[in-house]
Amino acid sequence: MAETKHAVVRIDNMSGTKQPTCLKNAKFYSSEAVAAIDNAQIVVLGDKLDRELYKATAPAAANTVDDLYLVATPELFYDTTRTHYLTEWENAADTAIRLYKMVPGADCFSATKEAFDGTPAKGKFVGFKADSTKLLIQDAKDDKSFGKIVAVETDGFGNGKYEYFVIDVIAPAAAAGAGVGG
Repeated sequence: MAETKHAVVRIDNMSGTKQPTCLKNAKFYSSEAVAAIDNAQIVVLGDKLDRELYKATAPAAANTVDDLYLVATPELFYDTTRTHYLTEWENAADTAIRLYKMVPGADCFSATKEAFDGTPAKGKFVGFKADSTKLLIQDAKDDKSFGKIVAVETDGFGNGKYEYFVIDVIAPAAAAGAGVGG
């Protein structure tokens, strides 16, 4: 039986590890119902569900890079009777997920190929598209870009060997007619 491989994330240097204002907790919703989601995905925050819990959804066309959060929940396997691999981890529906606000010029994270829409490679840009939580591979930087793949690293061994694409969080290109900068 072939199992689905899920995306794996490393929070190499994310501001949320030291700055609590860059961390949020949420439940992921798809079509108004709670849903499972992989780590290394992109979401936007919606209404508060509780004092410290938000509703998270896939980005919409009207969202900007500043609205995005990275899903990076610690992987906790409760069945200790067998070996588990990170590619087996999925954030279950109706459970809280951990989100990191991405700070351009300061943050860096890594993700496995399962996190991407397109083929990741060093030098490619990373952005988002409406109605998808996947990291979108781009050839050129635009106003939907939030990262650039700066390295490819392999870590681990055997079934626990993962190829990570290291992403520096960058500022998006200025939108046409937005003025000076970018």
